[in-house]
Amino acid sequence: MGNCQAANLKGVSREVAMIIQTVAFIVGMILGSGAVCSAAIVWIRNQVFGLGGSALSLVGVTLVGLSIWSGVKINVSEGGFQAEFNRLQEQVKTVAESNQTGIEANQVVTQEVKNLAENTERAKEQFTALTNALEANRTLEPDKKNAILKPVQEAPRINLKVLDGASEKLKAAAEKRAMK
Repeated sequence: MGNCQAANLKGVSREVAMIIQTVAFIVGMILGSGAVCSAAIVWIRNQVFGLGGSALSLVGVTLVGLSIWSGVKINVSEGGFQAEFNRLQEQVKTVAESNQTGIEANQVVTQEVKNLAENTERAKEQFTALTNALEANRTLEPDKKNAILKPVQEAPRINLKVLDGASEKLKAAAEKRAMK
């Protein structure tokens, strides 16, 4: 799986490729460790290693080694030493993309809440104006006017300054996480 070969499968998304890589890594580590441990347990109990122990040790070390080194690329040249960890880079890229998605979702939700708050205030003003017009035309009794307007006036309001402040804090926190 070196160099993210699982991501090169046709019709497989990057998320599925990451899952395949992770499962292959875990299975390789478990089977490899199990092979090495079984050879070690036989040696501890019976002090017998033999051909079976050699084969299990070789297979175990190969599985563990391939699991660990499949996502690592190492270059040594005159210019120096360079190591790339593909699995780590893929996970960082996935986190960065989800972080950007969170920032965009925050902006959309904030704008929609602002629109909702503006429409609610506009509806309250229009309802109050309608109630006043009905009272002026003597279609609505004055005591009923107060009973109708009371729930409208007591309806909760969205404090846009608090909303903007919370949105900016979320955006700053997401950008701070993206820089790490």
